[in-house]
Amino acid sequence: MKSNAVHSSLPAQNLVTQVLDLACAPTAERPGRWAALLAQSLDAARVEPDLGGAHGAGLAVQITPAGQGLWLPALADLPAMVVHRSQHRRAFDLRDQQWATQLHALACRVLAGDGAHQQGAYQQGAAGERARIACDLHDDLGAKLLSLAHASAADAAVAALAREALQEMRLIVHHLAAQPLPLGEVLADWRAECITRLHAAEVSVDWQADVNAADQAALVSPRAAMHLTRVLRESVTNLINHSGAAQCRVRLALDSEKFSLSIEDNGCGLRADQTAGQRAGQAGMGLTHIERRVQGLQGQFQWLASTLGGVLLQVQVPRKTMF
Repeated sequence: MKSNAVHSSLPAQNLVTQVLDLACAPTAERPGRWAALLAQSLDAARVEPDLGGAHGAGLAVQITPAGQGLWLPALADLPAMVVHRSQHRRAFDLRDQQWATQLHALACRVLAGDGAHQQGAYQQGAAGERARIACDLHDDLGAKLLSLAHASAADAAVAALAREALQEMRLIVHHLAAQPLPLGEVLADWRAECITRLHAAEVSVDWQADVNAADQAALVSPRAAMHLTRVLRESVTNLINHSGAAQCRVRLALDSEKFSLSIEDNGCGLRADQTAGQRAGQAGMGLTHIERRVQGLQGQFQWLASTLGGVLLQVQVPRKTMF
């Protein structure tokens, strides 16, 4: 005699794990994950949302006419679903309905409360792990780089490399800690680093930041601060290594729509057959890194001939990506 038992292709432990993953997934991904979970656990040919309520209504799982489908009610932010079986497979029966009811109830409970707790626990654990890594980097690698910078004082090139590595490590630590900083502090850090590096390369700096007091107190997201710090840092590196400049001008501004950064020099400028981007690209991967980071903030950049005689880099990113 043929058994009517329900055979899920998912072991119970995997099923619970996938329901918890569903709760932790971004809202936009949940319908697709829920459909995939239903298809796998109920051995379905296809699963589709029942947005118009054509296949069922109410709060209970229902078997559709002819038994070739199961209708599951909407739950949380997920629509009602219809699970279809191929006509060549056995029809859904009462035990399938009971199994789907239990699965639906589990998902409903997780999404209604336990899922939020699970997601919160995951985020708390991830934040704790980032803090641990940041602490290890700061205490171990940071101490070694600082010692190297002091020990290499007689070798200017090695000392400079050690200081740059230390600055990069501090930036990574700050990003891992995910603590936003006031824009005023970020601008002060940029100014100090930029002027220190350029003066060491015997390049004079004209630095101006047009940001009002209220905006200087606004908290910059760690992601935006990291990307823009590296854009400015790479630009200064290119200037020092490839321009032969003795003068640099930096302008920063923030208005109601965008944040703007420009850096230009009085260096070798452009040959008649060379674009600004080609001269900037002499730094190898520098141009690619700048482009990737600006685009990561939904921004734009361009290389132009500077009125100082060298090259001008202009960067603009939407204000909304800064904070």
